[in-house]
Amino acid sequence: MSNLKALRKAKEQQHSRQGGNGGTAPTHDDHSEGPGRQHLVSVPKGDGIGLPGTAREGEIIPPTAHLMEKIAGSGLLDNRTKETQQIDLAEADLEARLADVLCRYSDVAKEQSLGDILAIRKNVGTIRDKYIDIGLKLYAIQQATPEVYKAITRDPSLIDLTSDSDISKLRTVGEAISSKKVQIEWLPKSKEAAYEVAKLDYVVIQEGLRSGEIGPHAKVTAVKAWVKSKTSRPLLGSLDTIDSIDEKIGVLLRRQEEIETEAQRRIGLIKLEIRDLKQKKQALLSQGDADQ
Repeated sequence: MSNLKALRKAKEQQHSRQGGNGGTAPTHDDHSEGPGRQHLVSVPKGDGIGLPGTAREGEIIPPTAHLMEKIAGSGLLDNRTKETQQIDLAEADLEARLADVLCRYSDVAKEQSLGDILAIRKNVGTIRDKYIDIGLKLYAIQQATPEVYKAITRDPSLIDLTSDSDISKLRTVGEAISSKKVQIEWLPKSKEAAYEVAKLDYVVIQEGLRSGEIGPHAKVTAVKAWVKSKTSRPLLGSLDTIDSIDEKIGVLLRRQEEIETEAQRRIGLIKLEIRDLKQKKQALLSQGDADQ
């Protein structure tokens, strides 16, 4: 079974288990797939037996127009086929956009490729959610247990990563979200591009959003090129306005507050460590006096 058929079948089975809108689905057997499927019903004994155009006992016939009207009116038929129709529309869009190359292959190969592309699209939609979740968790670990975070950076295999660079980049993304410098919906789907955005100042990010250079579909090379063009722009400071300067000051003040808070937390940890060491030293001295 191709991925395309598998996607349709999965959607149909999900709705079948849920019973449409959560109620009890009408009695019918579904023997075909797609929006144009025919819903069949079994006629019980004694219903119109022997009349012209009616079924014998146990015979399967299409439902009457009245019954189909009731099914459609209940919303079950529409809900049951909505996601299948969305898949069909996505497939048609892909087929049109890839018409020049798809024409070189057989129908079976085309359907397999289209199904694979739709499956990839579905998975790509989850990539951003996954790297954001990892980044937020890494930042939380660093804030709550700094030594644990350092241990992870020394041995990335602790979280099944292969590079401390990946850990640092993901943590940077998590910090940018936690500090409200960026919103999740602003971030590109690629974690590399998201890292390039997360490094920027808030004011620059806002400019990128307004110009369309930053957003969900931004590519890492495009973001880097845009940032480079900004930093190499002559007389960049002359473009400042009173509002932009105020905004930059606000960003710097928030950053200063964050740094001061983090510094106080770390100083507190150092003081606790010094206290523990002094207590150990005192214990050793007391033990030495007792031995004498």
